[in-house]
Amino acid sequence: MGMIKSSGRTSDRTSDPISGASKGAVRVYQPWAAPVRAVAYDDPSLLWEMRRWVAALRAEGKVRAEFSVEWREDVAVGVLRDGGLIGEVRPSDFLVFGRGGLSVLTAAQFWRDYREMGC
Repeated sequence: MGMIKSSGRTSDRTSDPISGASKGAVRVYQPWAAPVRAVAYDDPSLLWEMRRWVAALRAEGKVRAEFSVEWREDVAVGVLRDGGLIGEVRPSDFLVFGRGGLSVLTAAQFWRDYREMGC
């Protein structure tokens, strides 16, 4: 699997059949064990991309989690729940989908284990 990371705006908004996200936001990252897909929260509009991605994964039966956008102290955050709270995606965090399902990692945690494919 790969990851989703947005490094900026793009005009390519066609859907990726694997991740359900727009191809312009999708990046593949290779860790030492297995690649994952992820979205970096580097722009507030990406929270809606994350929400669509989680909904697509849920519709495909790959996850049970739900994703919502909420406000915390004047900052929009993504809230990932699967019955209980899994995590909150705050600015600079990554929403990651890998073998273990969905998780939220800080940028430091993410870059410690992953690198963009082709780098």
